[in-house]
Amino acid sequence: MIGQTIAHYKITAKLGSGGMGEVYLADDTKLDRKVALKFLPESLSKDPEARERLIREARAASKISHSNIVTIFAVENADGRDFIAMEYIDGRPLDDYLAEKPRTLDEILRVAVQIGRALEHAHKAGIVHRDLKPGNIFIDREDRVRILDFGLARLPGADRLTKTGSTLGTISYMAPEQVEGKDADERSDIFSFGILLYEMLTGQLPFAGDHHAAIMYSILNESPRPLTDFRSDLPPAVIGIVNKALEKNPLSRYATATDMTAELRRERDARASGPSQVHIPALAPKRSLPRYVVPTVIAAAIVVLILVFKPWSIQVSPTQEAEAVADRLAVMYFDNIADPDDPKRYGEIASNLLIADLSESQRMQIISSQRLYDILKQLGREGQKKVDHDIATEVAAKARARWMLMGTILQSEPHFVITSQVVESSSGTTVASQMLEGNDGESIFALVGRLAKEITSDLSIPEPTDAGTSMTIEASTSTDAYRHYLNGVDLDRKSYYLDANKEYKQAIAIDSTFALAYFRLYSNGSGTTKESEYWLNQAKRYADRLGRRDRLLIESFLTRRDKGYRAQIPLLEQIHREFPDDKEVMQILAGTYRVTAKPAQALAISQQLLAVDSLDKGTYNELAYIYDDLGDFEHALNSINRYIQLAPDEANPYDSRGDLYGNHGKFQEARESFARSVAINPNFVQSAIKYGFVSLILRDFDAAESCFTAMTAHPDREFRSRGREGLAFIPAHHGRLRKALEILDTGIEADRMEQYTGWPYISKLYDKFKLLLALGENERALAALRQDRDASEAMQPLSSWWMLNYFALLEDRLGHTAAADSIMVERYKQIQSRDTASIGNYYYGHLMLATQRDDKGQIRAYLDSLILRMPKPTHDFYGKAALAEGYLALSQPADAIPLIEGLLGEFNDDNATNAPKYITLHYDLARAYEMSGWTDKAIAQYELFLALFDDPDPELKEIPDAKNRIAKLRAGA
Repeated sequence: MIGQTIAHYKITAKLGSGGMGEVYLADDTKLDRKVALKFLPESLSKDPEARERLIREARAASKISHSNIVTIFAVENADGRDFIAMEYIDGRPLDDYLAEKPRTLDEILRVAVQIGRALEHAHKAGIVHRDLKPGNIFIDREDRVRILDFGLARLPGADRLTKTGSTLGTISYMAPEQVEGKDADERSDIFSFGILLYEMLTGQLPFAGDHHAAIMYSILNESPRPLTDFRSDLPPAVIGIVNKALEKNPLSRYATATDMTAELRRERDARASGPSQVHIPALAPKRSLPRYVVPTVIAAAIVVLILVFKPWSIQVSPTQEAEAVADRLAVMYFDNIADPDDPKRYGEIASNLLIADLSESQRMQIISSQRLYDILKQLGREGQKKVDHDIATEVAAKARARWMLMGTILQSEPHFVITSQVVESSSGTTVASQMLEGNDGESIFALVGRLAKEITSDLSIPEPTDAGTSMTIEASTSTDAYRHYLNGVDLDRKSYYLDANKEYKQAIAIDSTFALAYFRLYSNGSGTTKESEYWLNQAKRYADRLGRRDRLLIESFLTRRDKGYRAQIPLLEQIHREFPDDKEVMQILAGTYRVTAKPAQALAISQQLLAVDSLDKGTYNELAYIYDDLGDFEHALNSINRYIQLAPDEANPYDSRGDLYGNHGKFQEARESFARSVAINPNFVQSAIKYGFVSLILRDFDAAESCFTAMTAHPDREFRSRGREGLAFIPAHHGRLRKALEILDTGIEADRMEQYTGWPYISKLYDKFKLLLALGENERALAALRQDRDASEAMQPLSSWWMLNYFALLEDRLGHTAAADSIMVERYKQIQSRDTASIGNYYYGHLMLATQRDDKGQIRAYLDSLILRMPKPTHDFYGKAALAEGYLALSQPADAIPLIEGLLGEFNDDNATNAPKYITLHYDLARAYEMSGWTDKAIAQYELFLALFDDPDPELKEIPDAKNRIAKLRAGA
């Protein structure tokens, strides 16, 4: 038939054949597209009853519109033969996909969820497949699942056809009721789906035999081999899903494909977010029971016990006492005998410098000063600087250090005199001692450098041989500068960044070559564009005076600035390998994992950190956000409350608790937490601005205005800039967008007059773009977006990648369709070369474009693509809003309603700062209610929407439309 033209289809190639006929590739000459033509067997075409059934079933199947189901275009007849014209899929069947390479559990679950979604959609339309098998499932070039032949297996004789010729495998995918010749329904597809899952996981069929009768007997009477016989990495939940789908009795299976898909989706999302939602640091490896000893029921009981007893609230010691590690040295705080109160912190400076110097030797592992601080804290001696021999021995044992070094400062004026002893921890024997007297004018940095060389010589540890590496670390040229630096580090640990920055700036004022002070200023992210660039460049310029750990850390941040967060991860992992007990590195790594959508790794590194220090406040803070990302609010709240127990007088834990409450619609509780944070530390800018924002959501505009006005009078420029921004949102939430623009422009000009170009200034440029976009002033919006992009890139390269979506949207609004499409192509190239984690944002951009163009097919395609890549749960305001708009465009209110209600039921910065979109969510929700036929709810929601406005701008077209809809609904009622 190749080369023939049948009707308006020119056949170009044969694609395959099977029990249901032959399939050819053809060109549709009318619509200029490629199609697949399935010619049915002549036996069916000659049977009038069968032919009528064929047409009826094909028509029913053609009404299924789903991204995971191949679309049927038409049922036609030519030359006496019936054929079906359907969508051509450029891909390969599932069995070829599985044969290409071993597939991970994550890949299998991704495919399974898509199959489940297709079944769910078809079953709701009353269509049962009845012949689900690998040959009927294709994976297209975008790795999307596409299922063929929905509904066609209902045809008379179809079951007979699957038992002949080369289709032996089809019998292996039948449900028991099909084998017995009984009617098959949705639960039969679920059984076949269970067989597919089993085969994808193991590479084997669950029911096999040398002939038809043997296979049929196995399906009816035998249980499959346990999945654990084939692989040991399967979670109990996955095993349970397969087992339930393969129940012989249909009543024991999942009642619907929706139920089964929901469990698959939960397992897929849980694995994407982390291996478990309930974790405490393990004190020691535990023996594993044989797999067959822990069936699913017992596993479920264990989960219940965990939830009841809440082990995460129990205090645990970080590690078990273990044998000391060879060549591990714990340096204790130096005791300042010359001035016991040590107001100038000489003892701490000496120990910190010695740790940095000795850490340069790759042959000796030095316990960090922070680790020693943590151990003292666990021993109930937090902040204690004077450490006697007994305490030092206990500290060294917990640090698993072979040696401990105790030092004293005998004299500081007119020159330093220091002594030290290296003691073997287990025996208490002094193995080496040193006494050094500084020369007149010799700094403590140089003296400690000399001491480090003597210690390495006494312990027969070679000095570093790397080119350019020195044993002597001169972090600063001034002890006064170093003291301010240590004060800043203490404030940083409380997240008091503004106060910490003052200390770092004082350190730099004393020593303009202080690399670490520059680096801390940069990493706190509070500077202007020029300041941030200057601080990082200065840190890099003077980094050769630092130890290896600090040099690598600065290098990692340079990499992040130039190439993004994902590019920073390998360097952070390297530093962690070389300095495994360094808490700051672990905290930075955990945070970087989280912002790059790697919650499993973030959770794992946080657990390691708790194993180092079970009382670490910052780790409980990070865990709270990780658990919330996983959708586990209870554990998130437990984690942050543990932080509050550890630091009840610090502002940061209350700020974090406010975030958690806000994410879950507890607006009053959130505001109370933010207020508590500001009461503890009035300089805690994060909580101050959030207090104003949540007041906006609560529509307490007096409280919001009072908050923002007070911020504009703060002595710090960042505070003032944020306050000016906040004031603009008050009229915006009333629908007075032009008034908001005036306030924003005034704030932008004030920032420029103060020569402030930090992130709050850049944020105001973005706010201006959003307001102009809502007003339909597309040319001005494009200009504002360009300004925002330039300022962002000047602050941090690669920081404006997400703006390409809006550039495309605006170009399309201006009628430049080709330019918009070109921008999205560039966006995809950017993702491939820089950051594949942002692929979800790429599909979000395409979905916005498709919705704006009202292209239903594209809306469906990109909506499904975004769903697959959006973590669940998510607090992504823009992503969920785009999904809701897509569903409304497709007239699917049932899918839009929970998304919109969820957005209105949570607080985050995006809700408050994107006032035009946030207030129109009420209008969108009313439309969804109206589409659903819920007249009373729709009217109430439209009225609520209108009540939000106070002298709104006339450009807001939703306002008159809402009034008209209310009138029509009331008239209809």
